[in-house]
Amino acid sequence: MTTAERVSGGWAATNTTVAEVERQLQRIMHELSQPATEVAGRAHLVPRAICLNILVHADEAAEATRAAQTLAELAPRHPSRTLLMVVEPDAPADGLDASICTQCAIWPSVGGQLCFEQVTLTARGSTALHLVSVVEPLLVSDLPVILWWLGRPPARTEPLLDLCNRLVVDSAYFPDALVGLAALDTYTDRDGRPLELGDLGWRRQGLWRQMLAQLFDPADARPYLRQIARVIIEYAATSSGAVSAAPLLLLGWLAARLGWRPTSVTTSGGAFATTFTTNEEEVEAVSARLRARSADGVEPGEPLALVLQTGGEPAARFQVRRDLTRGVLEAQAVLPSGRQYGRALTWVTPSRAELLARELELPSADPLYTESLAALARLVR
Repeated sequence: MTTAERVSGGWAATNTTVAEVERQLQRIMHELSQPATEVAGRAHLVPRAICLNILVHADEAAEATRAAQTLAELAPRHPSRTLLMVVEPDAPADGLDASICTQCAIWPSVGGQLCFEQVTLTARGSTALHLVSVVEPLLVSDLPVILWWLGRPPARTEPLLDLCNRLVVDSAYFPDALVGLAALDTYTDRDGRPLELGDLGWRRQGLWRQMLAQLFDPADARPYLRQIARVIIEYAATSSGAVSAAPLLLLGWLAARLGWRPTSVTTSGGAFATTFTTNEEEVEAVSARLRARSADGVEPGEPLALVLQTGGEPAARFQVRRDLTRGVLEAQAVLPSGRQYGRALTWVTPSRAELLARELELPSADPLYTESLAALARLVR
């Protein structure tokens, strides 16, 4: 399917009002909806297709600009109205600056156009404290609302959460990963109103979970899943020295799926150790350690190795590792019988646009993520 024509419109103003932004947005969309096709010699209005609202919350303009670039890549697959909110509560004066950028691609084969409508709003001073009254009039009614919150997670009482159907974060950017992830667990039921959660960090580690789970597919490997006694997760050291979200999410996933309950937690710098109890007769406790190490060419905080080992001798060992020399993610199992098996897949770090696209394509939140958050929350409660 090819586009016959691309049309665009724009507007910008400082110290404006929500009513004026709304009026200008309606004007631009009316102009873009003027007759653009002919059927039997007569001009027809081109219907506009928008499938959702996306709210983006940013503390800095640079963050908002990067998010805008990401969303522009998704426009053909997810036509949306995007409201980019840059908040400056400490600005010396109150006010609202706004700009509108719209692009519509007309598709002759379907007789319609897909539109990407982006409104950038800079709220200063007290205006930044009342964002709901700014953005709510600009939402397209009867369409889902996705709130993409950049940086640290929002407060549980954040009023914008009442507007959205799903909150999307990237836990890789949480300054305190364990506290941030545990806090998200409390968001799933806000005063009886369920809130769906999405995490680009969780999506980023999908291949790790898949490859480890597949090591237990063979019939002779399955019994060892209930005999795991030790877990080691290595990750690329962060500049702050704190444990990152990625290894914590892998640990939370294991604990949730295998029914482990934490009994003790020890943290020191980038090291993290915990002990879990189990319901298994053969293994009373599981020791887990997260440790950082330097790694060139890897984003700080990203996993480097995930190792599961049973107790006793000889032990069964299951591991997934990043082979930085070969550029692959390699999974390998060694059973007490001496049998070894595994596979390797080329590792390509998914872009933020790809991760967000996967999140938007899901009809609902991933229940495994919710369960993993609950398991991690028990580490700090």
